[in-house]
Amino acid sequence: MRDYEEFLSRLRYVLSLDGTIESSGMGGGAQVTFVGLEGRRFEFIQSLGQIYSAVGRLDSEVLADPQDISDMQAQLRLFSVHVKEAVETAPDGARFFEVRSSGVWAH
Repeated sequence: MRDYEEFLSRLRYVLSLDGTIESSGMGGGAQVTFVGLEGRRFEFIQSLGQIYSAVGRLDSEVLADPQDISDMQAQLRLFSVHVKEAVETAPDGARFFEVRSSGVWAH
């Protein structure tokens, strides 16, 4: 069984240098919003459960560190890079993040 609260906590931690994560709702159905340091807001179109699944499919060896306690730790680190890139390349007026197999897209 997935621990969505733990996942959300780790997600907040890994993105803390780039912004904050807000959530509304409970469990896997929670809606997630990223707020960048400059105040720009992006709502994920996927639920927390869908984000969890997408992060779990990332290649954990890409950013693996010998001190990682789990594959998820490396996967979240890679996910944070995708989020940062999405913020940096987001078109003006973009308000949503979409998690795709190739990364995170802002639109």
